[in-house]
Amino acid sequence: MFASELISNSIPPLKTSDTIQKSLDRMAEFKLYHLPIVNEAQFLGLVAEEELIEIRDVEQSIGSLSLSILNPFVFEDVHVYDIIRLFNQLHLSVVPVLDYKKIIWVLYL
Repeated sequence: MFASELISNSIPPLKTSDTIQKSLDRMAEFKLYHLPIVNEAQFLGLVAEEELIEIRDVEQSIGSLSLSILNPFVFEDVHVYDIIRLFNQLHLSVVPVLDYKKIIWVLYL
């Protein structure tokens, strides 16, 4: 089984123009601790809830902040065991699936 067989289009990635509040609301809605952030369709990384909740001005856009963005991802032909290992090693709640730096799907537990 490969990443392309496990994908979900139900979780939209964050955009650099999205506010901190919108990001936190979306994380709460989907019960996730991480969400992918994109600029247009280019994957930039994962933003973590624990870092966002420390910011006081929740109306700031994510793109205006200097966050320590995680950059884990898998390509669509990666085996499910490698995905599970990535979830476990980095304690992630989502893993983006990419097609040459363009995000196409998100996997979540």
